[in-house]
Amino acid sequence: MGRERRRYPRRVAKIDFFCYLDGQRFDSASVDISAGGAFLKTNDRPDELSLVIVVPKKMPGGTSIALIGAVRRLESKPLIGVGVQWMRCV
Repeated sequence: MGRERRRYPRRVAKIDFFCYLDGQRFDSASVDISAGGAFLKTNDRPDELSLVIVVPKKMPGGTSIALIGAVRRLESKPLIGVGVQWMRCV
């Protein structure tokens, strides 16, 4: 059995995001999220190590945040999506 390599515990959470990759926007929802990254459901297939900007659609009190992450994993089964590792928060 494989050893879990995660540094931060994951939480199952559906958060809707606007995502930007190479100037193109696509919408996505998270499946799970942690301080280190997230798994995003999407049919878009960015290259591994691509940088993606992730912006939550709704934030409490009208605050705004953007997370910059690197695509670390592409999945097609059981869910279609990408694993993103957070690189920076702005």
